[in-house]
Amino acid sequence: MFSKHILVPFALATAISFSALDCVNAQTLYGSAGSLQARENAHNVDWAYNWANTPTNNGVAFSVDVANYEFVPMIWSASTSGVVNQINTILNLENNFGVHVDYVLGFNEPELSTQANMSVQQALDVWEVMTDQFSSTDIKLVSPAVSGAGAIRANDPTRPDGWLTEFMDGVETRNSDADPNNDLQVDAIAYHFYSVAFNGTAEANKLIAQIDDLYARYGRPIWITEFAGTSFSLDNAIHSTEERQAFNREFLETLIPQFDSRAYVQRVAWWQFSAFGRPYSALSTVSGGVYTPTIIGETYMRTTLEPGQTYDFSTRDHRPTYVHYLKGSNLANNGPALPEALRGVDVIEGSTSITGTGDFGFEDADDAFVRVRTGATLRKQGDNTVTISGSPIYNDGSMWISDGKLLLDNGATLTGTGSLLVSGDGVIATSSQFGDSDVDLELPEISIVNGTLQVQAGIIQYSTELNLSGQGEIRTDGNLVMSGETTGTGAIQSTGAGTLFLGGVGTHTNGVAVTAGKLIVANSVVSPTGPGNVLVDDTGTLGGFGKIDGNLTASGGNVAPGVAETITGKTTAPVFDAGVVVDALDFDFTGIQDDAPLTQTSTLSGGLRLVSGLDFGTGVRPRNAANNGNEFNVAGFRTDSNTGAGSNSGDYLTFTIAPVEGLAIIIEDVTFELRRNGSGAATRYTTLSSIDGFAWPDRWGTVVYASTDTSTHQFTASNPGAEAITDEVEFRIVGVDAGSDSGNTHFYAASIDASFVSDPNGIPFDPTGVMELGGDYTQLGSASLKIDLEGA
Repeated sequence: MFSKHILVPFALATAISFSALDCVNAQTLYGSAGSLQARENAHNVDWAYNWANTPTNNGVAFSVDVANYEFVPMIWSASTSGVVNQINTILNLENNFGVHVDYVLGFNEPELSTQANMSVQQALDVWEVMTDQFSSTDIKLVSPAVSGAGAIRANDPTRPDGWLTEFMDGVETRNSDADPNNDLQVDAIAYHFYSVAFNGTAEANKLIAQIDDLYARYGRPIWITEFAGTSFSLDNAIHSTEERQAFNREFLETLIPQFDSRAYVQRVAWWQFSAFGRPYSALSTVSGGVYTPTIIGETYMRTTLEPGQTYDFSTRDHRPTYVHYLKGSNLANNGPALPEALRGVDVIEGSTSITGTGDFGFEDADDAFVRVRTGATLRKQGDNTVTISGSPIYNDGSMWISDGKLLLDNGATLTGTGSLLVSGDGVIATSSQFGDSDVDLELPEISIVNGTLQVQAGIIQYSTELNLSGQGEIRTDGNLVMSGETTGTGAIQSTGAGTLFLGGVGTHTNGVAVTAGKLIVANSVVSPTGPGNVLVDDTGTLGGFGKIDGNLTASGGNVAPGVAETITGKTTAPVFDAGVVVDALDFDFTGIQDDAPLTQTSTLSGGLRLVSGLDFGTGVRPRNAANNGNEFNVAGFRTDSNTGAGSNSGDYLTFTIAPVEGLAIIIEDVTFELRRNGSGAATRYTTLSSIDGFAWPDRWGTVVYASTDTSTHQFTASNPGAEAITDEVEFRIVGVDAGSDSGNTHFYAASIDASFVSDPNGIPFDPTGVMELGGDYTQLGSASLKIDLEGA
């Protein structure tokens, strides 16, 4: 036999998976000869082995957090003196790899000189050591696996099966004598089978006859640890890949029902063989990490569904680690709710539906996913909810939600080049347990045709196109920020107790109705509500600082122009023109002595509050000398050049600011005006901030003066970032390279420039202070118009 495990790289020793046939008996576990984690996961294997003691392959270590199958170790070959080390390695697999061991496989094709190459007596001697070493454990031992090249009944030691007959007869002889101390533990019998012929049905029946005979002889469960319809000789070259794959499909279609009907067939492991560049028995092809089943894999994998087939979780055997390969088929749950019903969905082609009466969701795993390939369609039907939590959806085809709900939760993403249509009674919902936008919707376009886009909780940001037809509902029980264009002939129906921020361009023609929660118009350049009319009714609230081109009718609810009803409540702070940088703070030094902190300030912006005034750090001190009444005189800047050390030891001036509640501040620059008092003063001054943890070298910049320069200078440190900050910010100006620790510096002015945005909790938009109405305003019934006249 071709030397699979010595001459062929392990990469060729590929994996197995499961049957897609309806007759599934949980007695038989389908596995893989070859343990490559990503591939075996994609193939839905129950178990796998790699002809070794430890679960590594091609240098990739096995991880119980990645592999969704059981790893079974093997003692490939051994001597009586060398087997103990291998046994100890296996007994330590749980400690070293987290792998719990239930079974150990015996020697690999020991009758072949190119494989384990052991005589029957050698094998029996080693097996005695294995029996003794594993006797104190619950681990079961599976016999050596012969290559199975002939009929089992031929009790001829020169034949491969003759080796197995002689070994098992030796085991039975020892186990039936009067001495229990020499018994050998064999809990199952392993066997290999390869076919050269091209009659798949006949070859399958030949294998079944052989294992029937083995079970009749020895009464032990059978493990077929390698099998495939291929040979290892050059005659493969005369047969095309398509011919071999067609044979293997017929071979498996005959075998799988036979396996499943035999309780003694405990485990099987398919062998994926390629020679001459031809994947004769491969279960899949792979490109860019994406696995596509071959016609063999479609037969062998439990979850490959052909057009028209249905997989119902309530009636089919399943594991939550399955990946379902769908080709115009149906995935359903018509039973009780299953929070973790599956791990992945791969819509390869055709129009596939997910439906049912019972809710279901995806396994909470790093490699859980949904993929809709180019040209394929995934349609959500039925009134149940399908939840995808924390996992990606790759949509390069089309997704259609016509009934029930598709819920994206906790970090789920919807990306790709495809489209999403929500229609009729369909709902696409997003939810987050966190306070930021951790559910990403990044398709080029989402279309709502009388369907619903719902934010159940948290904050979601959507920046691409939303196409509307009919009365599309946007339900914001949480908060949705829409900065993309809204198009189409439809309208927005805004419901829910949360907030909908419209900050994009509205070209949809039928306007907006807000009947619950808050609608914030947040674009002062163009109308985000489109050219249509806006209706405020029931308990809805309309606010914001943007444009409305159509007529505004309030037949109920509240209209609050110029006020942003944010997540934290009504914004009453002053507002600023979009993008305008203002003098946010300017310290007034008049009348201040140098031995007291500067708390008298000129705060030019009503959107800013001074948390603490200009003050001395712990490492510097006032000069304690008469000054001109407009100076802040500091002594004690560092004599060395370590700015970071100066900040850590308190050798700085400091002040702390914060925006008022409801606004966020973007710092543009910080300015100091100073004069060195003489050669002893510092010659380098650096601005540090808490925005970046007072890091040095700092991004704000450093100014350097000559030791003889005592003229007055203005030093402006610009902020290269654009963080919208809602918390306190501390600034420090550190002086170093002083000629003396008593040298001093006179500060004449300090200020910051900033711009403000209404960004209370990570939802930025530029407020302008005005809601501009292009049409008429009509107020009816119990509606309220709220105009805030607070301030100047």
